[in-house]
Amino acid sequence: MKNDDYSRRTFIRKFFQLGSACLGFGMVAGGCQSEDSDRKDEGDSGNSSGREDCEDLSGINQEEIQKREVYGYVKESSYPNMSCSNCSLYLEPESGNKCGGCVLFDGPVFAEGYCDYWEPNES
Repeated sequence: MKNDDYSRRTFIRKFFQLGSACLGFGMVAGGCQSEDSDRKDEGDSGNSSGREDCEDLSGINQEEIQKREVYGYVKESSYPNMSCSNCSLYLEPESGNKCGGCVLFDGPVFAEGYCDYWEPNES
């Protein structure tokens, strides 16, 4: 009986160790990918639409960036009539700024974006 408890504990411990390692690897790989795309965007100086401002997450800490992923935030909604601009959690851009914000996480937000916590704006 004691061997069963030990093997179960060992299994659970190894399961969580492996899960943590996979999660860490995924975060590192995702970080490398976003750095590559940031470098590619820097070379495109002809884009004057302000989209690059909304993609700049340089002043945002890693925890807030992870929240975006957890909430399923994307830059462009694939649902008609469901975007950040008509969500009750959306924060309108301040004067002179082209990007809005969100109550759920820090950083710039595309008005045409979307996340899994979209809530219709009642006003």
